[in-house]
Amino acid sequence: MGKRSFDLVIAGAGPAGSLAAYTAARAGLEVLLLEREAFPRPKPCGGLLSGKALASLPWPLPEEIWECPIRGVSLVNNRGEALYFRQEKAFAVTVRRELLDQFLLEKARGAGARFLDNTPLTDLSQREEDLTVVTPQGNFRALVVIGADGYQSRTARAAGLRRQWSPWERGTALVSRPFLPREEAARLTRGGDAATFFTLPLPASLGWLFPLDTGVSVGIGAPSLVGKQLFPLFQDFLALLNRTYGTSIPCRQPQIWHLPAGGFPRPLARGNVLLVGDAAGFVDPFSGEGIYWAVNSGITAANLAIAYLAGKLPGSLAQAYSRECRKKWQREFGLSLLLALLTGKKDLFFRILKHNPKAMALFPTIM
Repeated sequence: MGKRSFDLVIAGAGPAGSLAAYTAARAGLEVLLLEREAFPRPKPCGGLLSGKALASLPWPLPEEIWECPIRGVSLVNNRGEALYFRQEKAFAVTVRRELLDQFLLEKARGAGARFLDNTPLTDLSQREEDLTVVTPQGNFRALVVIGADGYQSRTARAAGLRRQWSPWERGTALVSRPFLPREEAARLTRGGDAATFFTLPLPASLGWLFPLDTGVSVGIGAPSLVGKQLFPLFQDFLALLNRTYGTSIPCRQPQIWHLPAGGFPRPLARGNVLLVGDAAGFVDPFSGEGIYWAVNSGITAANLAIAYLAGKLPGSLAQAYSRECRKKWQREFGLSLLLALLTGKKDLFFRILKHNPKAMALFPTIM
């Protein structure tokens, strides 16, 4: 690449990075989007894209990106009791992240952003108003840098914002996507369009079973403090599903990823470096939802960068971004964290919904 100076350099081409790149490039900024892996790339994810995440996108998500529309949701407790809600209009979809992320990337490139894969940000330095982004492909100058490079964000470390996550502020998830005959996958998921969640015998934990076009997504999420208990819990969960549904979901080696929970006080920006998505810890501590927060934080960071570079932002960019994040999401993250702590093993949450059947209709809004 000949060009070495940009208004905005973004590290990470997941939903947060691509939405930031799309927003900024569409406004006329010179944008470089970096990705450490080769695209398209597989990404560990439960695969459920919530209605509020879909509504946050600047354009409709084409149906060819969908795996299955979701019209029903079920919550099952440890005794096998089930609560169920259904509506005719789909309120979520399942997706493969490699297809979703490629679609979002192409939107960013179509808006004018330049893209380099196999190019991680490895370091940052600042002199006066300019930032230098260090990569294996050489250095790039930027006026603003957005770190959208996930849980292990190198941007956060290089900017002095964070070295590592504390064990109590992160979760861990395991997921497998085994192939099943379409008829069997449909039987397990109430006709092929229902997402099922399961309470688990560990605090702040959930299991799930989602329909896919060629099988199912099956997984669990739990606090990272459970450590080595997580894989045996996953095996027990699969055995429970096979026993309960009279099926034989294969026990493949699951993929693992980490979920930095929102609701904890932490720095989000320093100078002209902003963190978004998982790099900022924007994952719902109750549901594990991350894409909604990734999309919105990416767009928010880009809009503030646009205003800053146009000279329309009073005060510092870091202060403005931190303030905007608190104003928009602090209350929601705080309530979700409180709900996660109060409901413990999620059986309490099940009992609340059981005694208030109409509240089950609200469950899709917090998935």
